[in-house]
Parts: sequence; structure tokens; C-alpha cells
Amino acid sequence: MLLVVFVLVFVAVLYGIYFLIQQERKSELPQRDYPFDYEALMKFVEKADDAYILTHATLDIMYFSKFASGKACNELIEFLYRNPPKMFGSRKHRRRSWDVLAHGERYVVLKKSISHRQVKVKRGMRIKLGDDMIEYWEIAVTSSGFEVQAVNSDSELEKEVY
Repeated sequence: MLLVVFVLVFVAVLYGIYFLIQQERKSELPQRDYPFDYEALMKFVEKADDAYILTHATLDIMYFSKFASGKACNELIEFLYRNPPKMFGSRKHRRRSWDVLAHGERYVVLKKSISHRQVKVKRGMRIKLGDDMIEYWEIAVTSSGFEVQAVNSDSELEKEVY
């Protein structure tokens, strides 16, 4: 009987912890009302960024072209062939965050921040396996969803928006 009570209390505590985690996640969502579905936008940019990173790794625009305009794809290909590759590291050690800088009925400007955890390579030595970076993504809001219009790492855009 005592074992049954213990199991029930344990299950109740687990459900309580699960409920608190769910409430915390909901409170992390922006409190602002956007003219677009914020959660759908975040899912879109996560997938688009994965394709963007894959395009950098393979030099094949096919992955990113599903998410971006032709102009954005052309600019990316031109960038890839004129500049040294960006080092995005491994997914396991990469931390990515998105902030809405500006928005309207038909557009969103996002600031993407990437940082990397340090990895122990040998005793007493830790390194990052990728570059920390900030990029600005211009996203068009269309009737069929979202489309990347431009990706740049120009800090002038941040000064302009603020």
C-alpha cells in the first residue's frame, strides 16, 4: 500500500514538473501581437537556416532555394564563391537564437545570433568548433507562407532599425 502511495506521489510530482516546464515555454513566447503566426515563422526560419548552413557546407543552392527568393539565392552563391566559408560547427554544439527587429504586414526582419559551446580537445584545452556570428534575415510574409528575401551580416541594419 505504501508503495502505491509513493508511486502516485512520484507521478504527481512528474506531472507537476511537466506542467511548470510547459508554462515556462509559453511565457518565453513574445507577448506582442504580430500580424503573422510567430510559431510558424520560427519553424520556417529554423528549417531555412538548416538549409542555409547545408548550402554553405556543400556549395549547392538546391537546399536553400526552397526557402528563399531567386535574388537571395543568387546573392548567396555569389558570396560563397567570393569569400572564405563560414564555420557553422556541428549542430550539437551550436546555439541559435532569433529576435524580431522589425515587422509589418508583409515583412519581418530577424536578427539571428549563433554561438558555439567550447569542446574539450585535450586535457586543459577547449575550443569552439564554429564561428560566433550575427546575421540579419529579411523575410517576406506571403499568402502561402514565408520567403527569405535577403540574408546579410551588415551591422548597419541593426543601427537603422534601432
